[in-house]
Amino acid sequence: MYRYGDGTPFPFDDNVIDLLPAVIDACAAMFGAAAHLDGLRAKAKDARRDADAEGAELAGLAQALEAAVAPLRPALGKDASAVQEAAQRALDGARQALAGARAGLERKVAQAAAEPRLDRALAVSFTAAAALFAKRALPRTAWSWAWKASGGSDATATSARFGMAFDLTEPPWPGPVRLATLAPTAALRLPRRKLIGKPALARIALDRAALLEARKDGAQVTLVLREHAHKPSPGWRLISPRADAPEVTAVLLDERGGASRHEELLSGDDAAAVGALVAAVDAAMTVALAHRKTREVTLGGTELRALTDPAEPGRALLELLAPTIRGISERSRVPGELSLKRDLGQGRREELFVARAALIEKYAALPPPYRALFDAAGLGRDAAERPSLPVAVPIPAPDVELDRALDRALDHDDDDLTTDRRPAGRAQPPPPPPRAAPGARTLLAV
Repeated sequence: MYRYGDGTPFPFDDNVIDLLPAVIDACAAMFGAAAHLDGLRAKAKDARRDADAEGAELAGLAQALEAAVAPLRPALGKDASAVQEAAQRALDGARQALAGARAGLERKVAQAAAEPRLDRALAVSFTAAAALFAKRALPRTAWSWAWKASGGSDATATSARFGMAFDLTEPPWPGPVRLATLAPTAALRLPRRKLIGKPALARIALDRAALLEARKDGAQVTLVLREHAHKPSPGWRLISPRADAPEVTAVLLDERGGASRHEELLSGDDAAAVGALVAAVDAAMTVALAHRKTREVTLGGTELRALTDPAEPGRALLELLAPTIRGISERSRVPGELSLKRDLGQGRREELFVARAALIEKYAALPPPYRALFDAAGLGRDAAERPSLPVAVPIPAPDVELDRALDRALDHDDDDLTTDRRPAGRAQPPPPPPRAAPGARTLLAV
C-alpha cells in the first residue's frame, strides 16, 4: 500500500515516483520534436516572406532596366543600329539574370517548405511513447493478453485516452504445457461425450492434460485445455469471470478444437481448482508482460503516427497525471521533493522521493510555452522554494473611543499642573531666573 508523504492513503497501487522521470523524459522528447517542427515552420514562413520581398525588389529592378534602355529603342536586325543591338542584348541578359534570380528564390522557398516534416516529428513522438510504455504503466492501466501454444504472444493495455499493443518477446511457455506444472489439478468434473445420449459431467483425470491457449480480457480469463498433451484428443474451453469466481463455464471441444453446443457450469471444488489454475497462468503472464515490445500506441483511437500534432500525446500524459502530481506535491513534507511512502508490513515503511530540481532539469532546455505545460501540471518549484514576497501589514482603522479617552486624560493632567505633588520636607532648588525679553539690555549691579 502506498501513502502520501503526510501518511494519508494514496489512491493508486503504483509507484508514481519512479514513473514521473520516465514520463517527463517522454514528454520532453515529444515537445522537443514539436518545438523543432515549430522552428522549421517559422523558418519556412520567413523564407517565403523574404522571397516575396526580394521578388518585389527584382520586379522594381526589371522596371528600372526597361525604363533605362527604352530611349535607346533596343532592337535586333539588319536595320538596327549598333546601339540598339547592344541595348537589346543588355536587356535580354538582364531579363535572363532576373529570371534566374527568381528561380533561385523559389528553390530556397521550396527547400525551406520541405524541411518541416510532420511524419518525422510524429515518429519521434511515437518512439518516445513506445519506450515509455514498454517499461512503465500508467495508473489504473487495464491489461489484456493472449498466448497460444502454436506460437505468438501479445498483450494490449488501456489507460484513459491511451491504448497500447505489445508483442511479448519472452512468452512463458514454448508449447503445450502440462497442467500439473501449473497447479495441482488432479481431476475435474467436466462435460464428456457418451456413446449414446448427450454429453454429461464426468470426473476426468488431468494429469496428462495440457494448456493450449490462454486469454485475458479485463478480469475474464479463458483457458483452452486438451485431455492429452501430445496427441489429438477432446478438450474444453474454461471461461472464468475472475480468478476467484464461484462459477466457471466449461465448453466441450472436439479433437480438432471445434466447440460444441454443450456447456456446463462448474462450481464448488471444481470452480476453486479452475481458479487456482487461472491464478497460476495469470502470474506467469504477468512475468511475461515485463518483456514486451510496443507495437502500436493510440490516443483517443488514433495512432500516434497519424496525429497532426506531435506534442498532443505529451499534453495528454501531463493532463492525466496532473491531479496526482499536485496531490503528491501538496502532501510532501520536505520542500523541493515529491515523495510517497510504502507500507512494508511488520511496522515498517519506506519513503520514495524525487527532487524537483532533477525533474525540472529534464525539460529546462525546452522553449517557454512547453516548459509552462510541466509547471502547470505541478512539477514547477513549490511555494517553499520560491522567494518570499513582502507581506503587507494592514493598518487598523482609528479607534474613536480610545481617542476620546486619551483626550480626557490629557485634559485632566492639564488641570493638575498647578498642584505641587512633590514630597514635603525636601529642599527644592530655586526657580530659574526669568528670561530677558528680546532686545532688552542686562544691567549689572555694582
